[in-house]
Order: sequence, then C-alpha cells, then structure tokens
Amino acid sequence: MAIDYGLKTFLEFYSKEFIEFIYRLGILKRADRIKSYGPIELMVQERPLRIDFVMAVGEAYIIIEGKGEGDYITSEDLYRLLLYSVGLAKKESVPLTEMNKRIITIIITPSTRNIKVPISKTRPGVYLVDIPTITYLLVVDELKLEPQILWLKVLSKEGRLELYGHALRKRYLKIYGNSLIDIFYL
Repeated sequence: MAIDYGLKTFLEFYSKEFIEFIYRLGILKRADRIKSYGPIELMVQERPLRIDFVMAVGEAYIIIEGKGEGDYITSEDLYRLLLYSVGLAKKESVPLTEMNKRIITIIITPSTRNIKVPISKTRPGVYLVDIPTITYLLVVDELKLEPQILWLKVLSKEGRLELYGHALRKRYLKIYGNSLIDIFYL
C-alpha cells in the first residue's frame, strides 16, 4: 500500500519529468500539454476497475500500472490492462479506431523476475508486451535513470535503500508519512 501510494505521489509531483523521460525513451512521439489525472475509477463491470495512474499528453492518454517486487505480471493482469484501455477510451470518447494511436499502457516494475507473460526487448529496460494494445514494460533495474526520475526506484526494497542512501549523501532528505522520501533533483 505505501509503495503504491509512494509511486502515485511521485507521479503526481513529477508528471512532466516522467513524460519527458518516456519521450526520450521513444515511447511517446510528443511530450506537450501534459495533464495528470491521478488515480481514476472506471465502470466496465459491476464494480469499478481502479487504474493506478492516468496522464493525458496532447490527444494521447498514458495508463500507468506500478508493480512492486512481490507482484507478478500475469495474463490476468494483461486482461485487466485491456479493460483499462477500453474503459478509458469509452470515458474519454476515443474512437476504437484510434485506441492504439492514443492510449498507451506502461507497466513499471523493478525487475524481470516477476514477469510471467511474453515480452520483447526494444532497448535496455524497455520491453513491448505482446497484447493487442500498445503496452510497454519499464524495468527500473535496467534503465539508466536520470536524477529527476530516480524516484522510480521506490518500487523495490533495494531501490528504496539506494534512494535513501543517495538522499543522505546529498544531505537532502524529507520523509513524508512512513516511506515517502522527497528527493527533488538530487
């Protein structure tokens, strides 16, 4: 719960930096007019599906699913991600013919150890997930993270310790709640 909350909080604080980062990775074609939605609920069944985080970049939408080191990415997760895409397209009136141009899903995970679905590597730390919608997998341990995006390491225990050590070395550390470390541009 705290890790999930930490990721969502960092996404809210650093939406622009995250979008610019995934733009430089080649996942986005443009990185302008960024609007964070934050966590949202969609009704595609009797109960709502909760998406970790959604951002709008121009006419495109990015669905972000965070997975901690103890979470596995299975075919069940992929079905849910497809529902997220369809539900968001319906909510935002994105025509079905434009879904793959305007809705991108990004799964962020600390390593590939918990991946139980077919993936193909496009570059270090960036994988495509083999499903009908555009879905990328970002593997934090493999990515060369820029200082303003180091907070992605919050997803693993080892990464959190690294963040804590980095903040201590820089003598810049603020703790919010139980586990959220403020590392503004270390």
